[in-house]
Amino acid sequence: MGSTWVNALLAGIGLGAGAVFLLAAARRPAQRPGCLAHALMGLGMAGMFSPWGDPVPPVAGALVFVVVAAWFAAALLRTGRVGLTESTHLVVGPAAMVLMYLVPMGHAPTDTTVVDPAHAGHTMTMGGGGGSPWLSAVALGLTGYFVWYAWILAGRLRPAAPTASGGGTVAVAAPALATGTRIVVGAHVVMCGLMAVMFLGSV
Repeated sequence: MGSTWVNALLAGIGLGAGAVFLLAAARRPAQRPGCLAHALMGLGMAGMFSPWGDPVPPVAGALVFVVVAAWFAAALLRTGRVGLTESTHLVVGPAAMVLMYLVPMGHAPTDTTVVDPAHAGHTMTMGGGGGSPWLSAVALGLTGYFVWYAWILAGRLRPAAPTASGGGTVAVAAPALATGTRIVVGAHVVMCGLMAVMFLGSV
């Protein structure tokens, strides 16, 4: 990423999103596993963007998210409801985190290259002009996915458009989202945005 303050800002945003999901996990027992998974992703993204270095060893972070992705993938297969749903996103998101931990989002370290301290512990390269073309293609595809999913989620926050009926225009009220729900949906959008930024920077 760019300057120190930009990375610090993005890390702070990741921490904030993670905190929202932690609070949601405490208040929504039925959604607790998903909220905790998103909280972990928020904390993981904060560490990756941190200009002072990621405190989580890449292998340890990758193993955690392999377990998370596998757990939700098994749950998804048990239900048989495979599709572009929140359940599927809970597999894609952690899997993307595994990729981020194992493959740094930038240039490979060289004698003349200053490595982003947020990924100082990584040893492989992705994109940035020197990585594998297929890894760059995966990064581009994931960028598109997270942008698309953020757009879908943001649609839940937009008011419904008025429709014409009889003698005039009638405003159709969209299903009201509680304030807490809107905040959680907003945190989802923010997390997708952070992931898209990370992957886009590696293309």
